[in-house]
Amino acid sequence: MYTGATVDPKILSKGKALHIKKLPLLWSILLIASLASCSRHNATGMNGCISRVFPPTGPLVRSGQLDTIDAYFQKNHLSTSNLQFLYVNNITAQQAANHHSDYQVGAGLILNGLRVPSANMTFDFDSIGTLKDSLGGYSGQLPNSDTTGHQSLGNLRQLFLANYKQCVIEGGPANAKPDIPTAPYDDTCLSAELVYVDAGIQSNNGVYGQQLVKGWIVTAADNTYFPEVTVIDNTGQAIPLKLFFP
Repeated sequence: MYTGATVDPKILSKGKALHIKKLPLLWSILLIASLASCSRHNATGMNGCISRVFPPTGPLVRSGQLDTIDAYFQKNHLSTSNLQFLYVNNITAQQAANHHSDYQVGAGLILNGLRVPSANMTFDFDSIGTLKDSLGGYSGQLPNSDTTGHQSLGNLRQLFLANYKQCVIEGGPANAKPDIPTAPYDDTCLSAELVYVDAGIQSNNGVYGQQLVKGWIVTAADNTYFPEVTVIDNTGQAIPLKLFFP
């Protein structure tokens, strides 16, 4: 489990996007619960309402599930260092026809106490604990130990308000109409979390998977998934969330 040590080289990196709907929903619940103040209706003035939030420490699965995860990881010579286990899916016999595993584990990567959302992972095991597939992770250069944030909360709020209307979600099996935020957020409290983001997001033709930089994920406190604006910590560059489903 997460210990604060450097990332183990056995962490696998076979892809980027995974469980796009499930993991953000889980984090939404956790981050909403961690806010001590600020909602759309209870902040005075609203104009400066923004809170920094921190990820929960320790695994988010039950102790029995954690024992199974430990056994399966040991069997397959996988390290649990820097991993925070987020969920477990037990695949039933009825579901197995449409799924290639019997036991699926979701994990997040923690480096220097900060989450790396782009490196979320899934591990698929069969019924006896043999690893069948894995997805996600990060195998590039590790960041240094400086986790100091350089953006004020007030500036993060201003950047969110100036950029959130550029967020979009579109595509999917039904090629649904693009989801673009239309509600005004001037009277909404926000949350901000300092994380590591892939340096590749800073430009349209950026190279992914090689370097991490500190960034802030800024969202509405009462809806911590969409819209979402990432702010690069050392430059103040604001990057609205844009998801395109095949």
